[in-house]
Amino acid sequence: MVPRPRRLLIGFFLALLCLGKSQAQVVMTVDWSDLSAVKFTATGANSAIEYPDATNYSFSDGIALLNFFTSSVVVQDLDGGSSTPGSTLTDSAGVVSSITIFDRLSSWNDSDPGAYPGGNGSDVTLWNTSTPTDMTFSMSSPAFNGEAVFDLSAYSAFTNLFPALNATGTVEIWNGSGTLGTWQVVGVTAVPEPSTYAVLAGLAALGFVAVRRRRTAA
Repeated sequence: MVPRPRRLLIGFFLALLCLGKSQAQVVMTVDWSDLSAVKFTATGANSAIEYPDATNYSFSDGIALLNFFTSSVVVQDLDGGSSTPGSTLTDSAGVVSSITIFDRLSSWNDSDPGAYPGGNGSDVTLWNTSTPTDMTFSMSSPAFNGEAVFDLSAYSAFTNLFPALNATGTVEIWNGSGTLGTWQVVGVTAVPEPSTYAVLAGLAALGFVAVRRRRTAA
């Protein structure tokens, strides 16, 4: 039988290993606190994959933020980068031009490419509105540079399906070509759980009773 101190040490290292695997690098944050300026922002974290030869990977493939919407929805090729206030979001190369930025947003189902055209799925996909160009990702460089901003204030049909604060998911090259890291929601206000509402209601009721008792005693 393994001595207790050694078992504890082994358990400690296994816990660290699991923690390291569960905390993938956040390569992109999403802030939808202002629907007129929804921001997809590079964090500076390095890519999880490397493509030294990017000729087989183009913006026609795009990138996918998996399981972003809380249910499937149709979003067809919304161009946001060229409107207010603009997009500078690029791949690892960081070259900002009209053909290298991510400035188009759609929904899709990455596990079922046949779902498109139609833009029906739970994944957010980001594309380029101009002529497709090669993507480069390097494990020694940030997965993304810059920020893409979309005015989605007129699209309540799908913005009410946006994920909650601190929600996370996988970022990959469209159609499963490689995982780049994870996305995370930041900036928005956390919505209390139903149980929290129940506790708050109970506290409010107790406060009301206490006030009435003091008034009656007076």
